[in-house]
Amino acid sequence: MPKYPIFFVSLLLLSINLISAQAQVLELELNKKSFTPNDKLVIFGSASARDSLIIELFNPTGNLVFRTQIDVKPNGKFAEILFIWPEPDEQRFRIGTYTLIARSSIYKDISVTEVIRFQIKEEKMVEEQEIIEQRLMLDASIPSIASINDSIPIIVYASLNNSPLIGLEEINGLIIMPDDDEQELTFEPLLDGIYKSEFNASKE
Repeated sequence: MPKYPIFFVSLLLLSINLISAQAQVLELELNKKSFTPNDKLVIFGSASARDSLIIELFNPTGNLVFRTQIDVKPNGKFAEILFIWPEPDEQRFRIGTYTLIARSSIYKDISVTEVIRFQIKEEKMVEEQEIIEQRLMLDASIPSIASINDSIPIIVYASLNNSPLIGLEEINGLIIMPDDDEQELTFEPLLDGIYKSEFNASKE
């Protein structure tokens, strides 16, 4: 007969120990610790099965700006999207350091605190535009010998990046004589990329 009460007490103590161990379970994790407008604040972790967690968020001035309650699943896990960060203002959601507190509604002395940061989204650096090399090539066909007052045809093939240069009404050129005298020429288009002008030498 004495063995039964002892056995009962042992089961009771074992049950109390299990309840005490479950009461200590509250692990909280965040998707990140620094947030900008339009970011999601997500929490997940483990707690006592079927507990109900009270979540509170305090802004840099210590004012409560968000409060909700989430239920823990029978397996002791929880995961919840709390809210999406709004654009900052001067009243509730100002830029700075926030405090998030998760508290068990069953075990009043069990809570977890996380410190997070709310900041303005950094301006994206403007990517440098890729500089495309433009290669302009001019191949001129000019007679090597000409007499004074003879009309000399000059043919120029113009290309841009190895493609015929088209769409121009004319190309302006310059002839520099041996005595440094200069004469302007106007080349008119014949075909795609082909331009022609006439040069008349009035001196040697």
